[in-house]
Amino acid sequence: MLLMSGLVVFQMLGVPLMSDAIPLRVYVISDATGRTAESVITAALLQFPEIEPRITRFPNVRSAEQIMSILEKARKNKGVVIYSLVAPELREFLKMEGSKREVILFDLIGPILERVRKLFNVMPTSTPGLLEHVRAESLRAAEAIEFTMRHDDGLGLESIDRAHLIILGVSRVSKTPTSLYLACNQLLRVANVPVLLEQDLPQEVMRSDVPKVGLIIQLEQLIEIRRQRARYAQGYTDPRTVLEELEHCRRLFGRIPGMPVIDVTHLSIEECASRIMKLVAPGGLGRR
Repeated sequence: MLLMSGLVVFQMLGVPLMSDAIPLRVYVISDATGRTAESVITAALLQFPEIEPRITRFPNVRSAEQIMSILEKARKNKGVVIYSLVAPELREFLKMEGSKREVILFDLIGPILERVRKLFNVMPTSTPGLLEHVRAESLRAAEAIEFTMRHDDGLGLESIDRAHLIILGVSRVSKTPTSLYLACNQLLRVANVPVLLEQDLPQEVMRSDVPKVGLIIQLEQLIEIRRQRARYAQGYTDPRTVLEELEHCRRLFGRIPGMPVIDVTHLSIEECASRIMKLVAPGGLGRR
């Protein structure tokens, strides 16, 4: 069990503790990490500078035996118990045993669950740790987006092996928006690398075992997109040069055995991303 003193938090925040402050033992019980419950009680007690709290957090409490042990500590030290338990049977057990020992109890989540249940006539899942799962997903999303942005348009080749997917294609074939869409919606670390006329693909790409997908587009559509983007590099919208780029691109794609190639001419970003997932995901995309 992880033990943490809330006194440290108060000192860090500069809250003055009076010499004759009222000592208070607070035991936080949670079936997950307990960080949310601790934050709530800390925020509340900050409003009472006369109280000197000592908060102890007990995470991952899932059994009656654990609850009994904590309640005994609270009884001996005349402490209060703050608890966040989604399992109704554990909440009821804690209430009953706490009442026997005359321990002051505060149920943080039970009343909310009961009110929502009655209001909408639905049952809670009673699954512990769901908030931590959401936090973990948020961290994965942030990591995926940061990686994808750092590996845009051929950047970050030295760490390209950390990618879940490498997208290849000529300029203005929607590599970047597709990469970011996959990062945001599928939590994938995506690198995209441009195919340049008369140049081979970087050796880092060719040697990598990361799954790859090539994007291709029809000549007329690509020229129109480039003209709309108003980029004035020599030959950027010249039909003959653009055709050479596309032919060179197809030749390079042919050197990568088994790599799927998607024609994005009439596809939205969402549709392109969906096809990528269908083509590549069955091989375990995102498990690296």
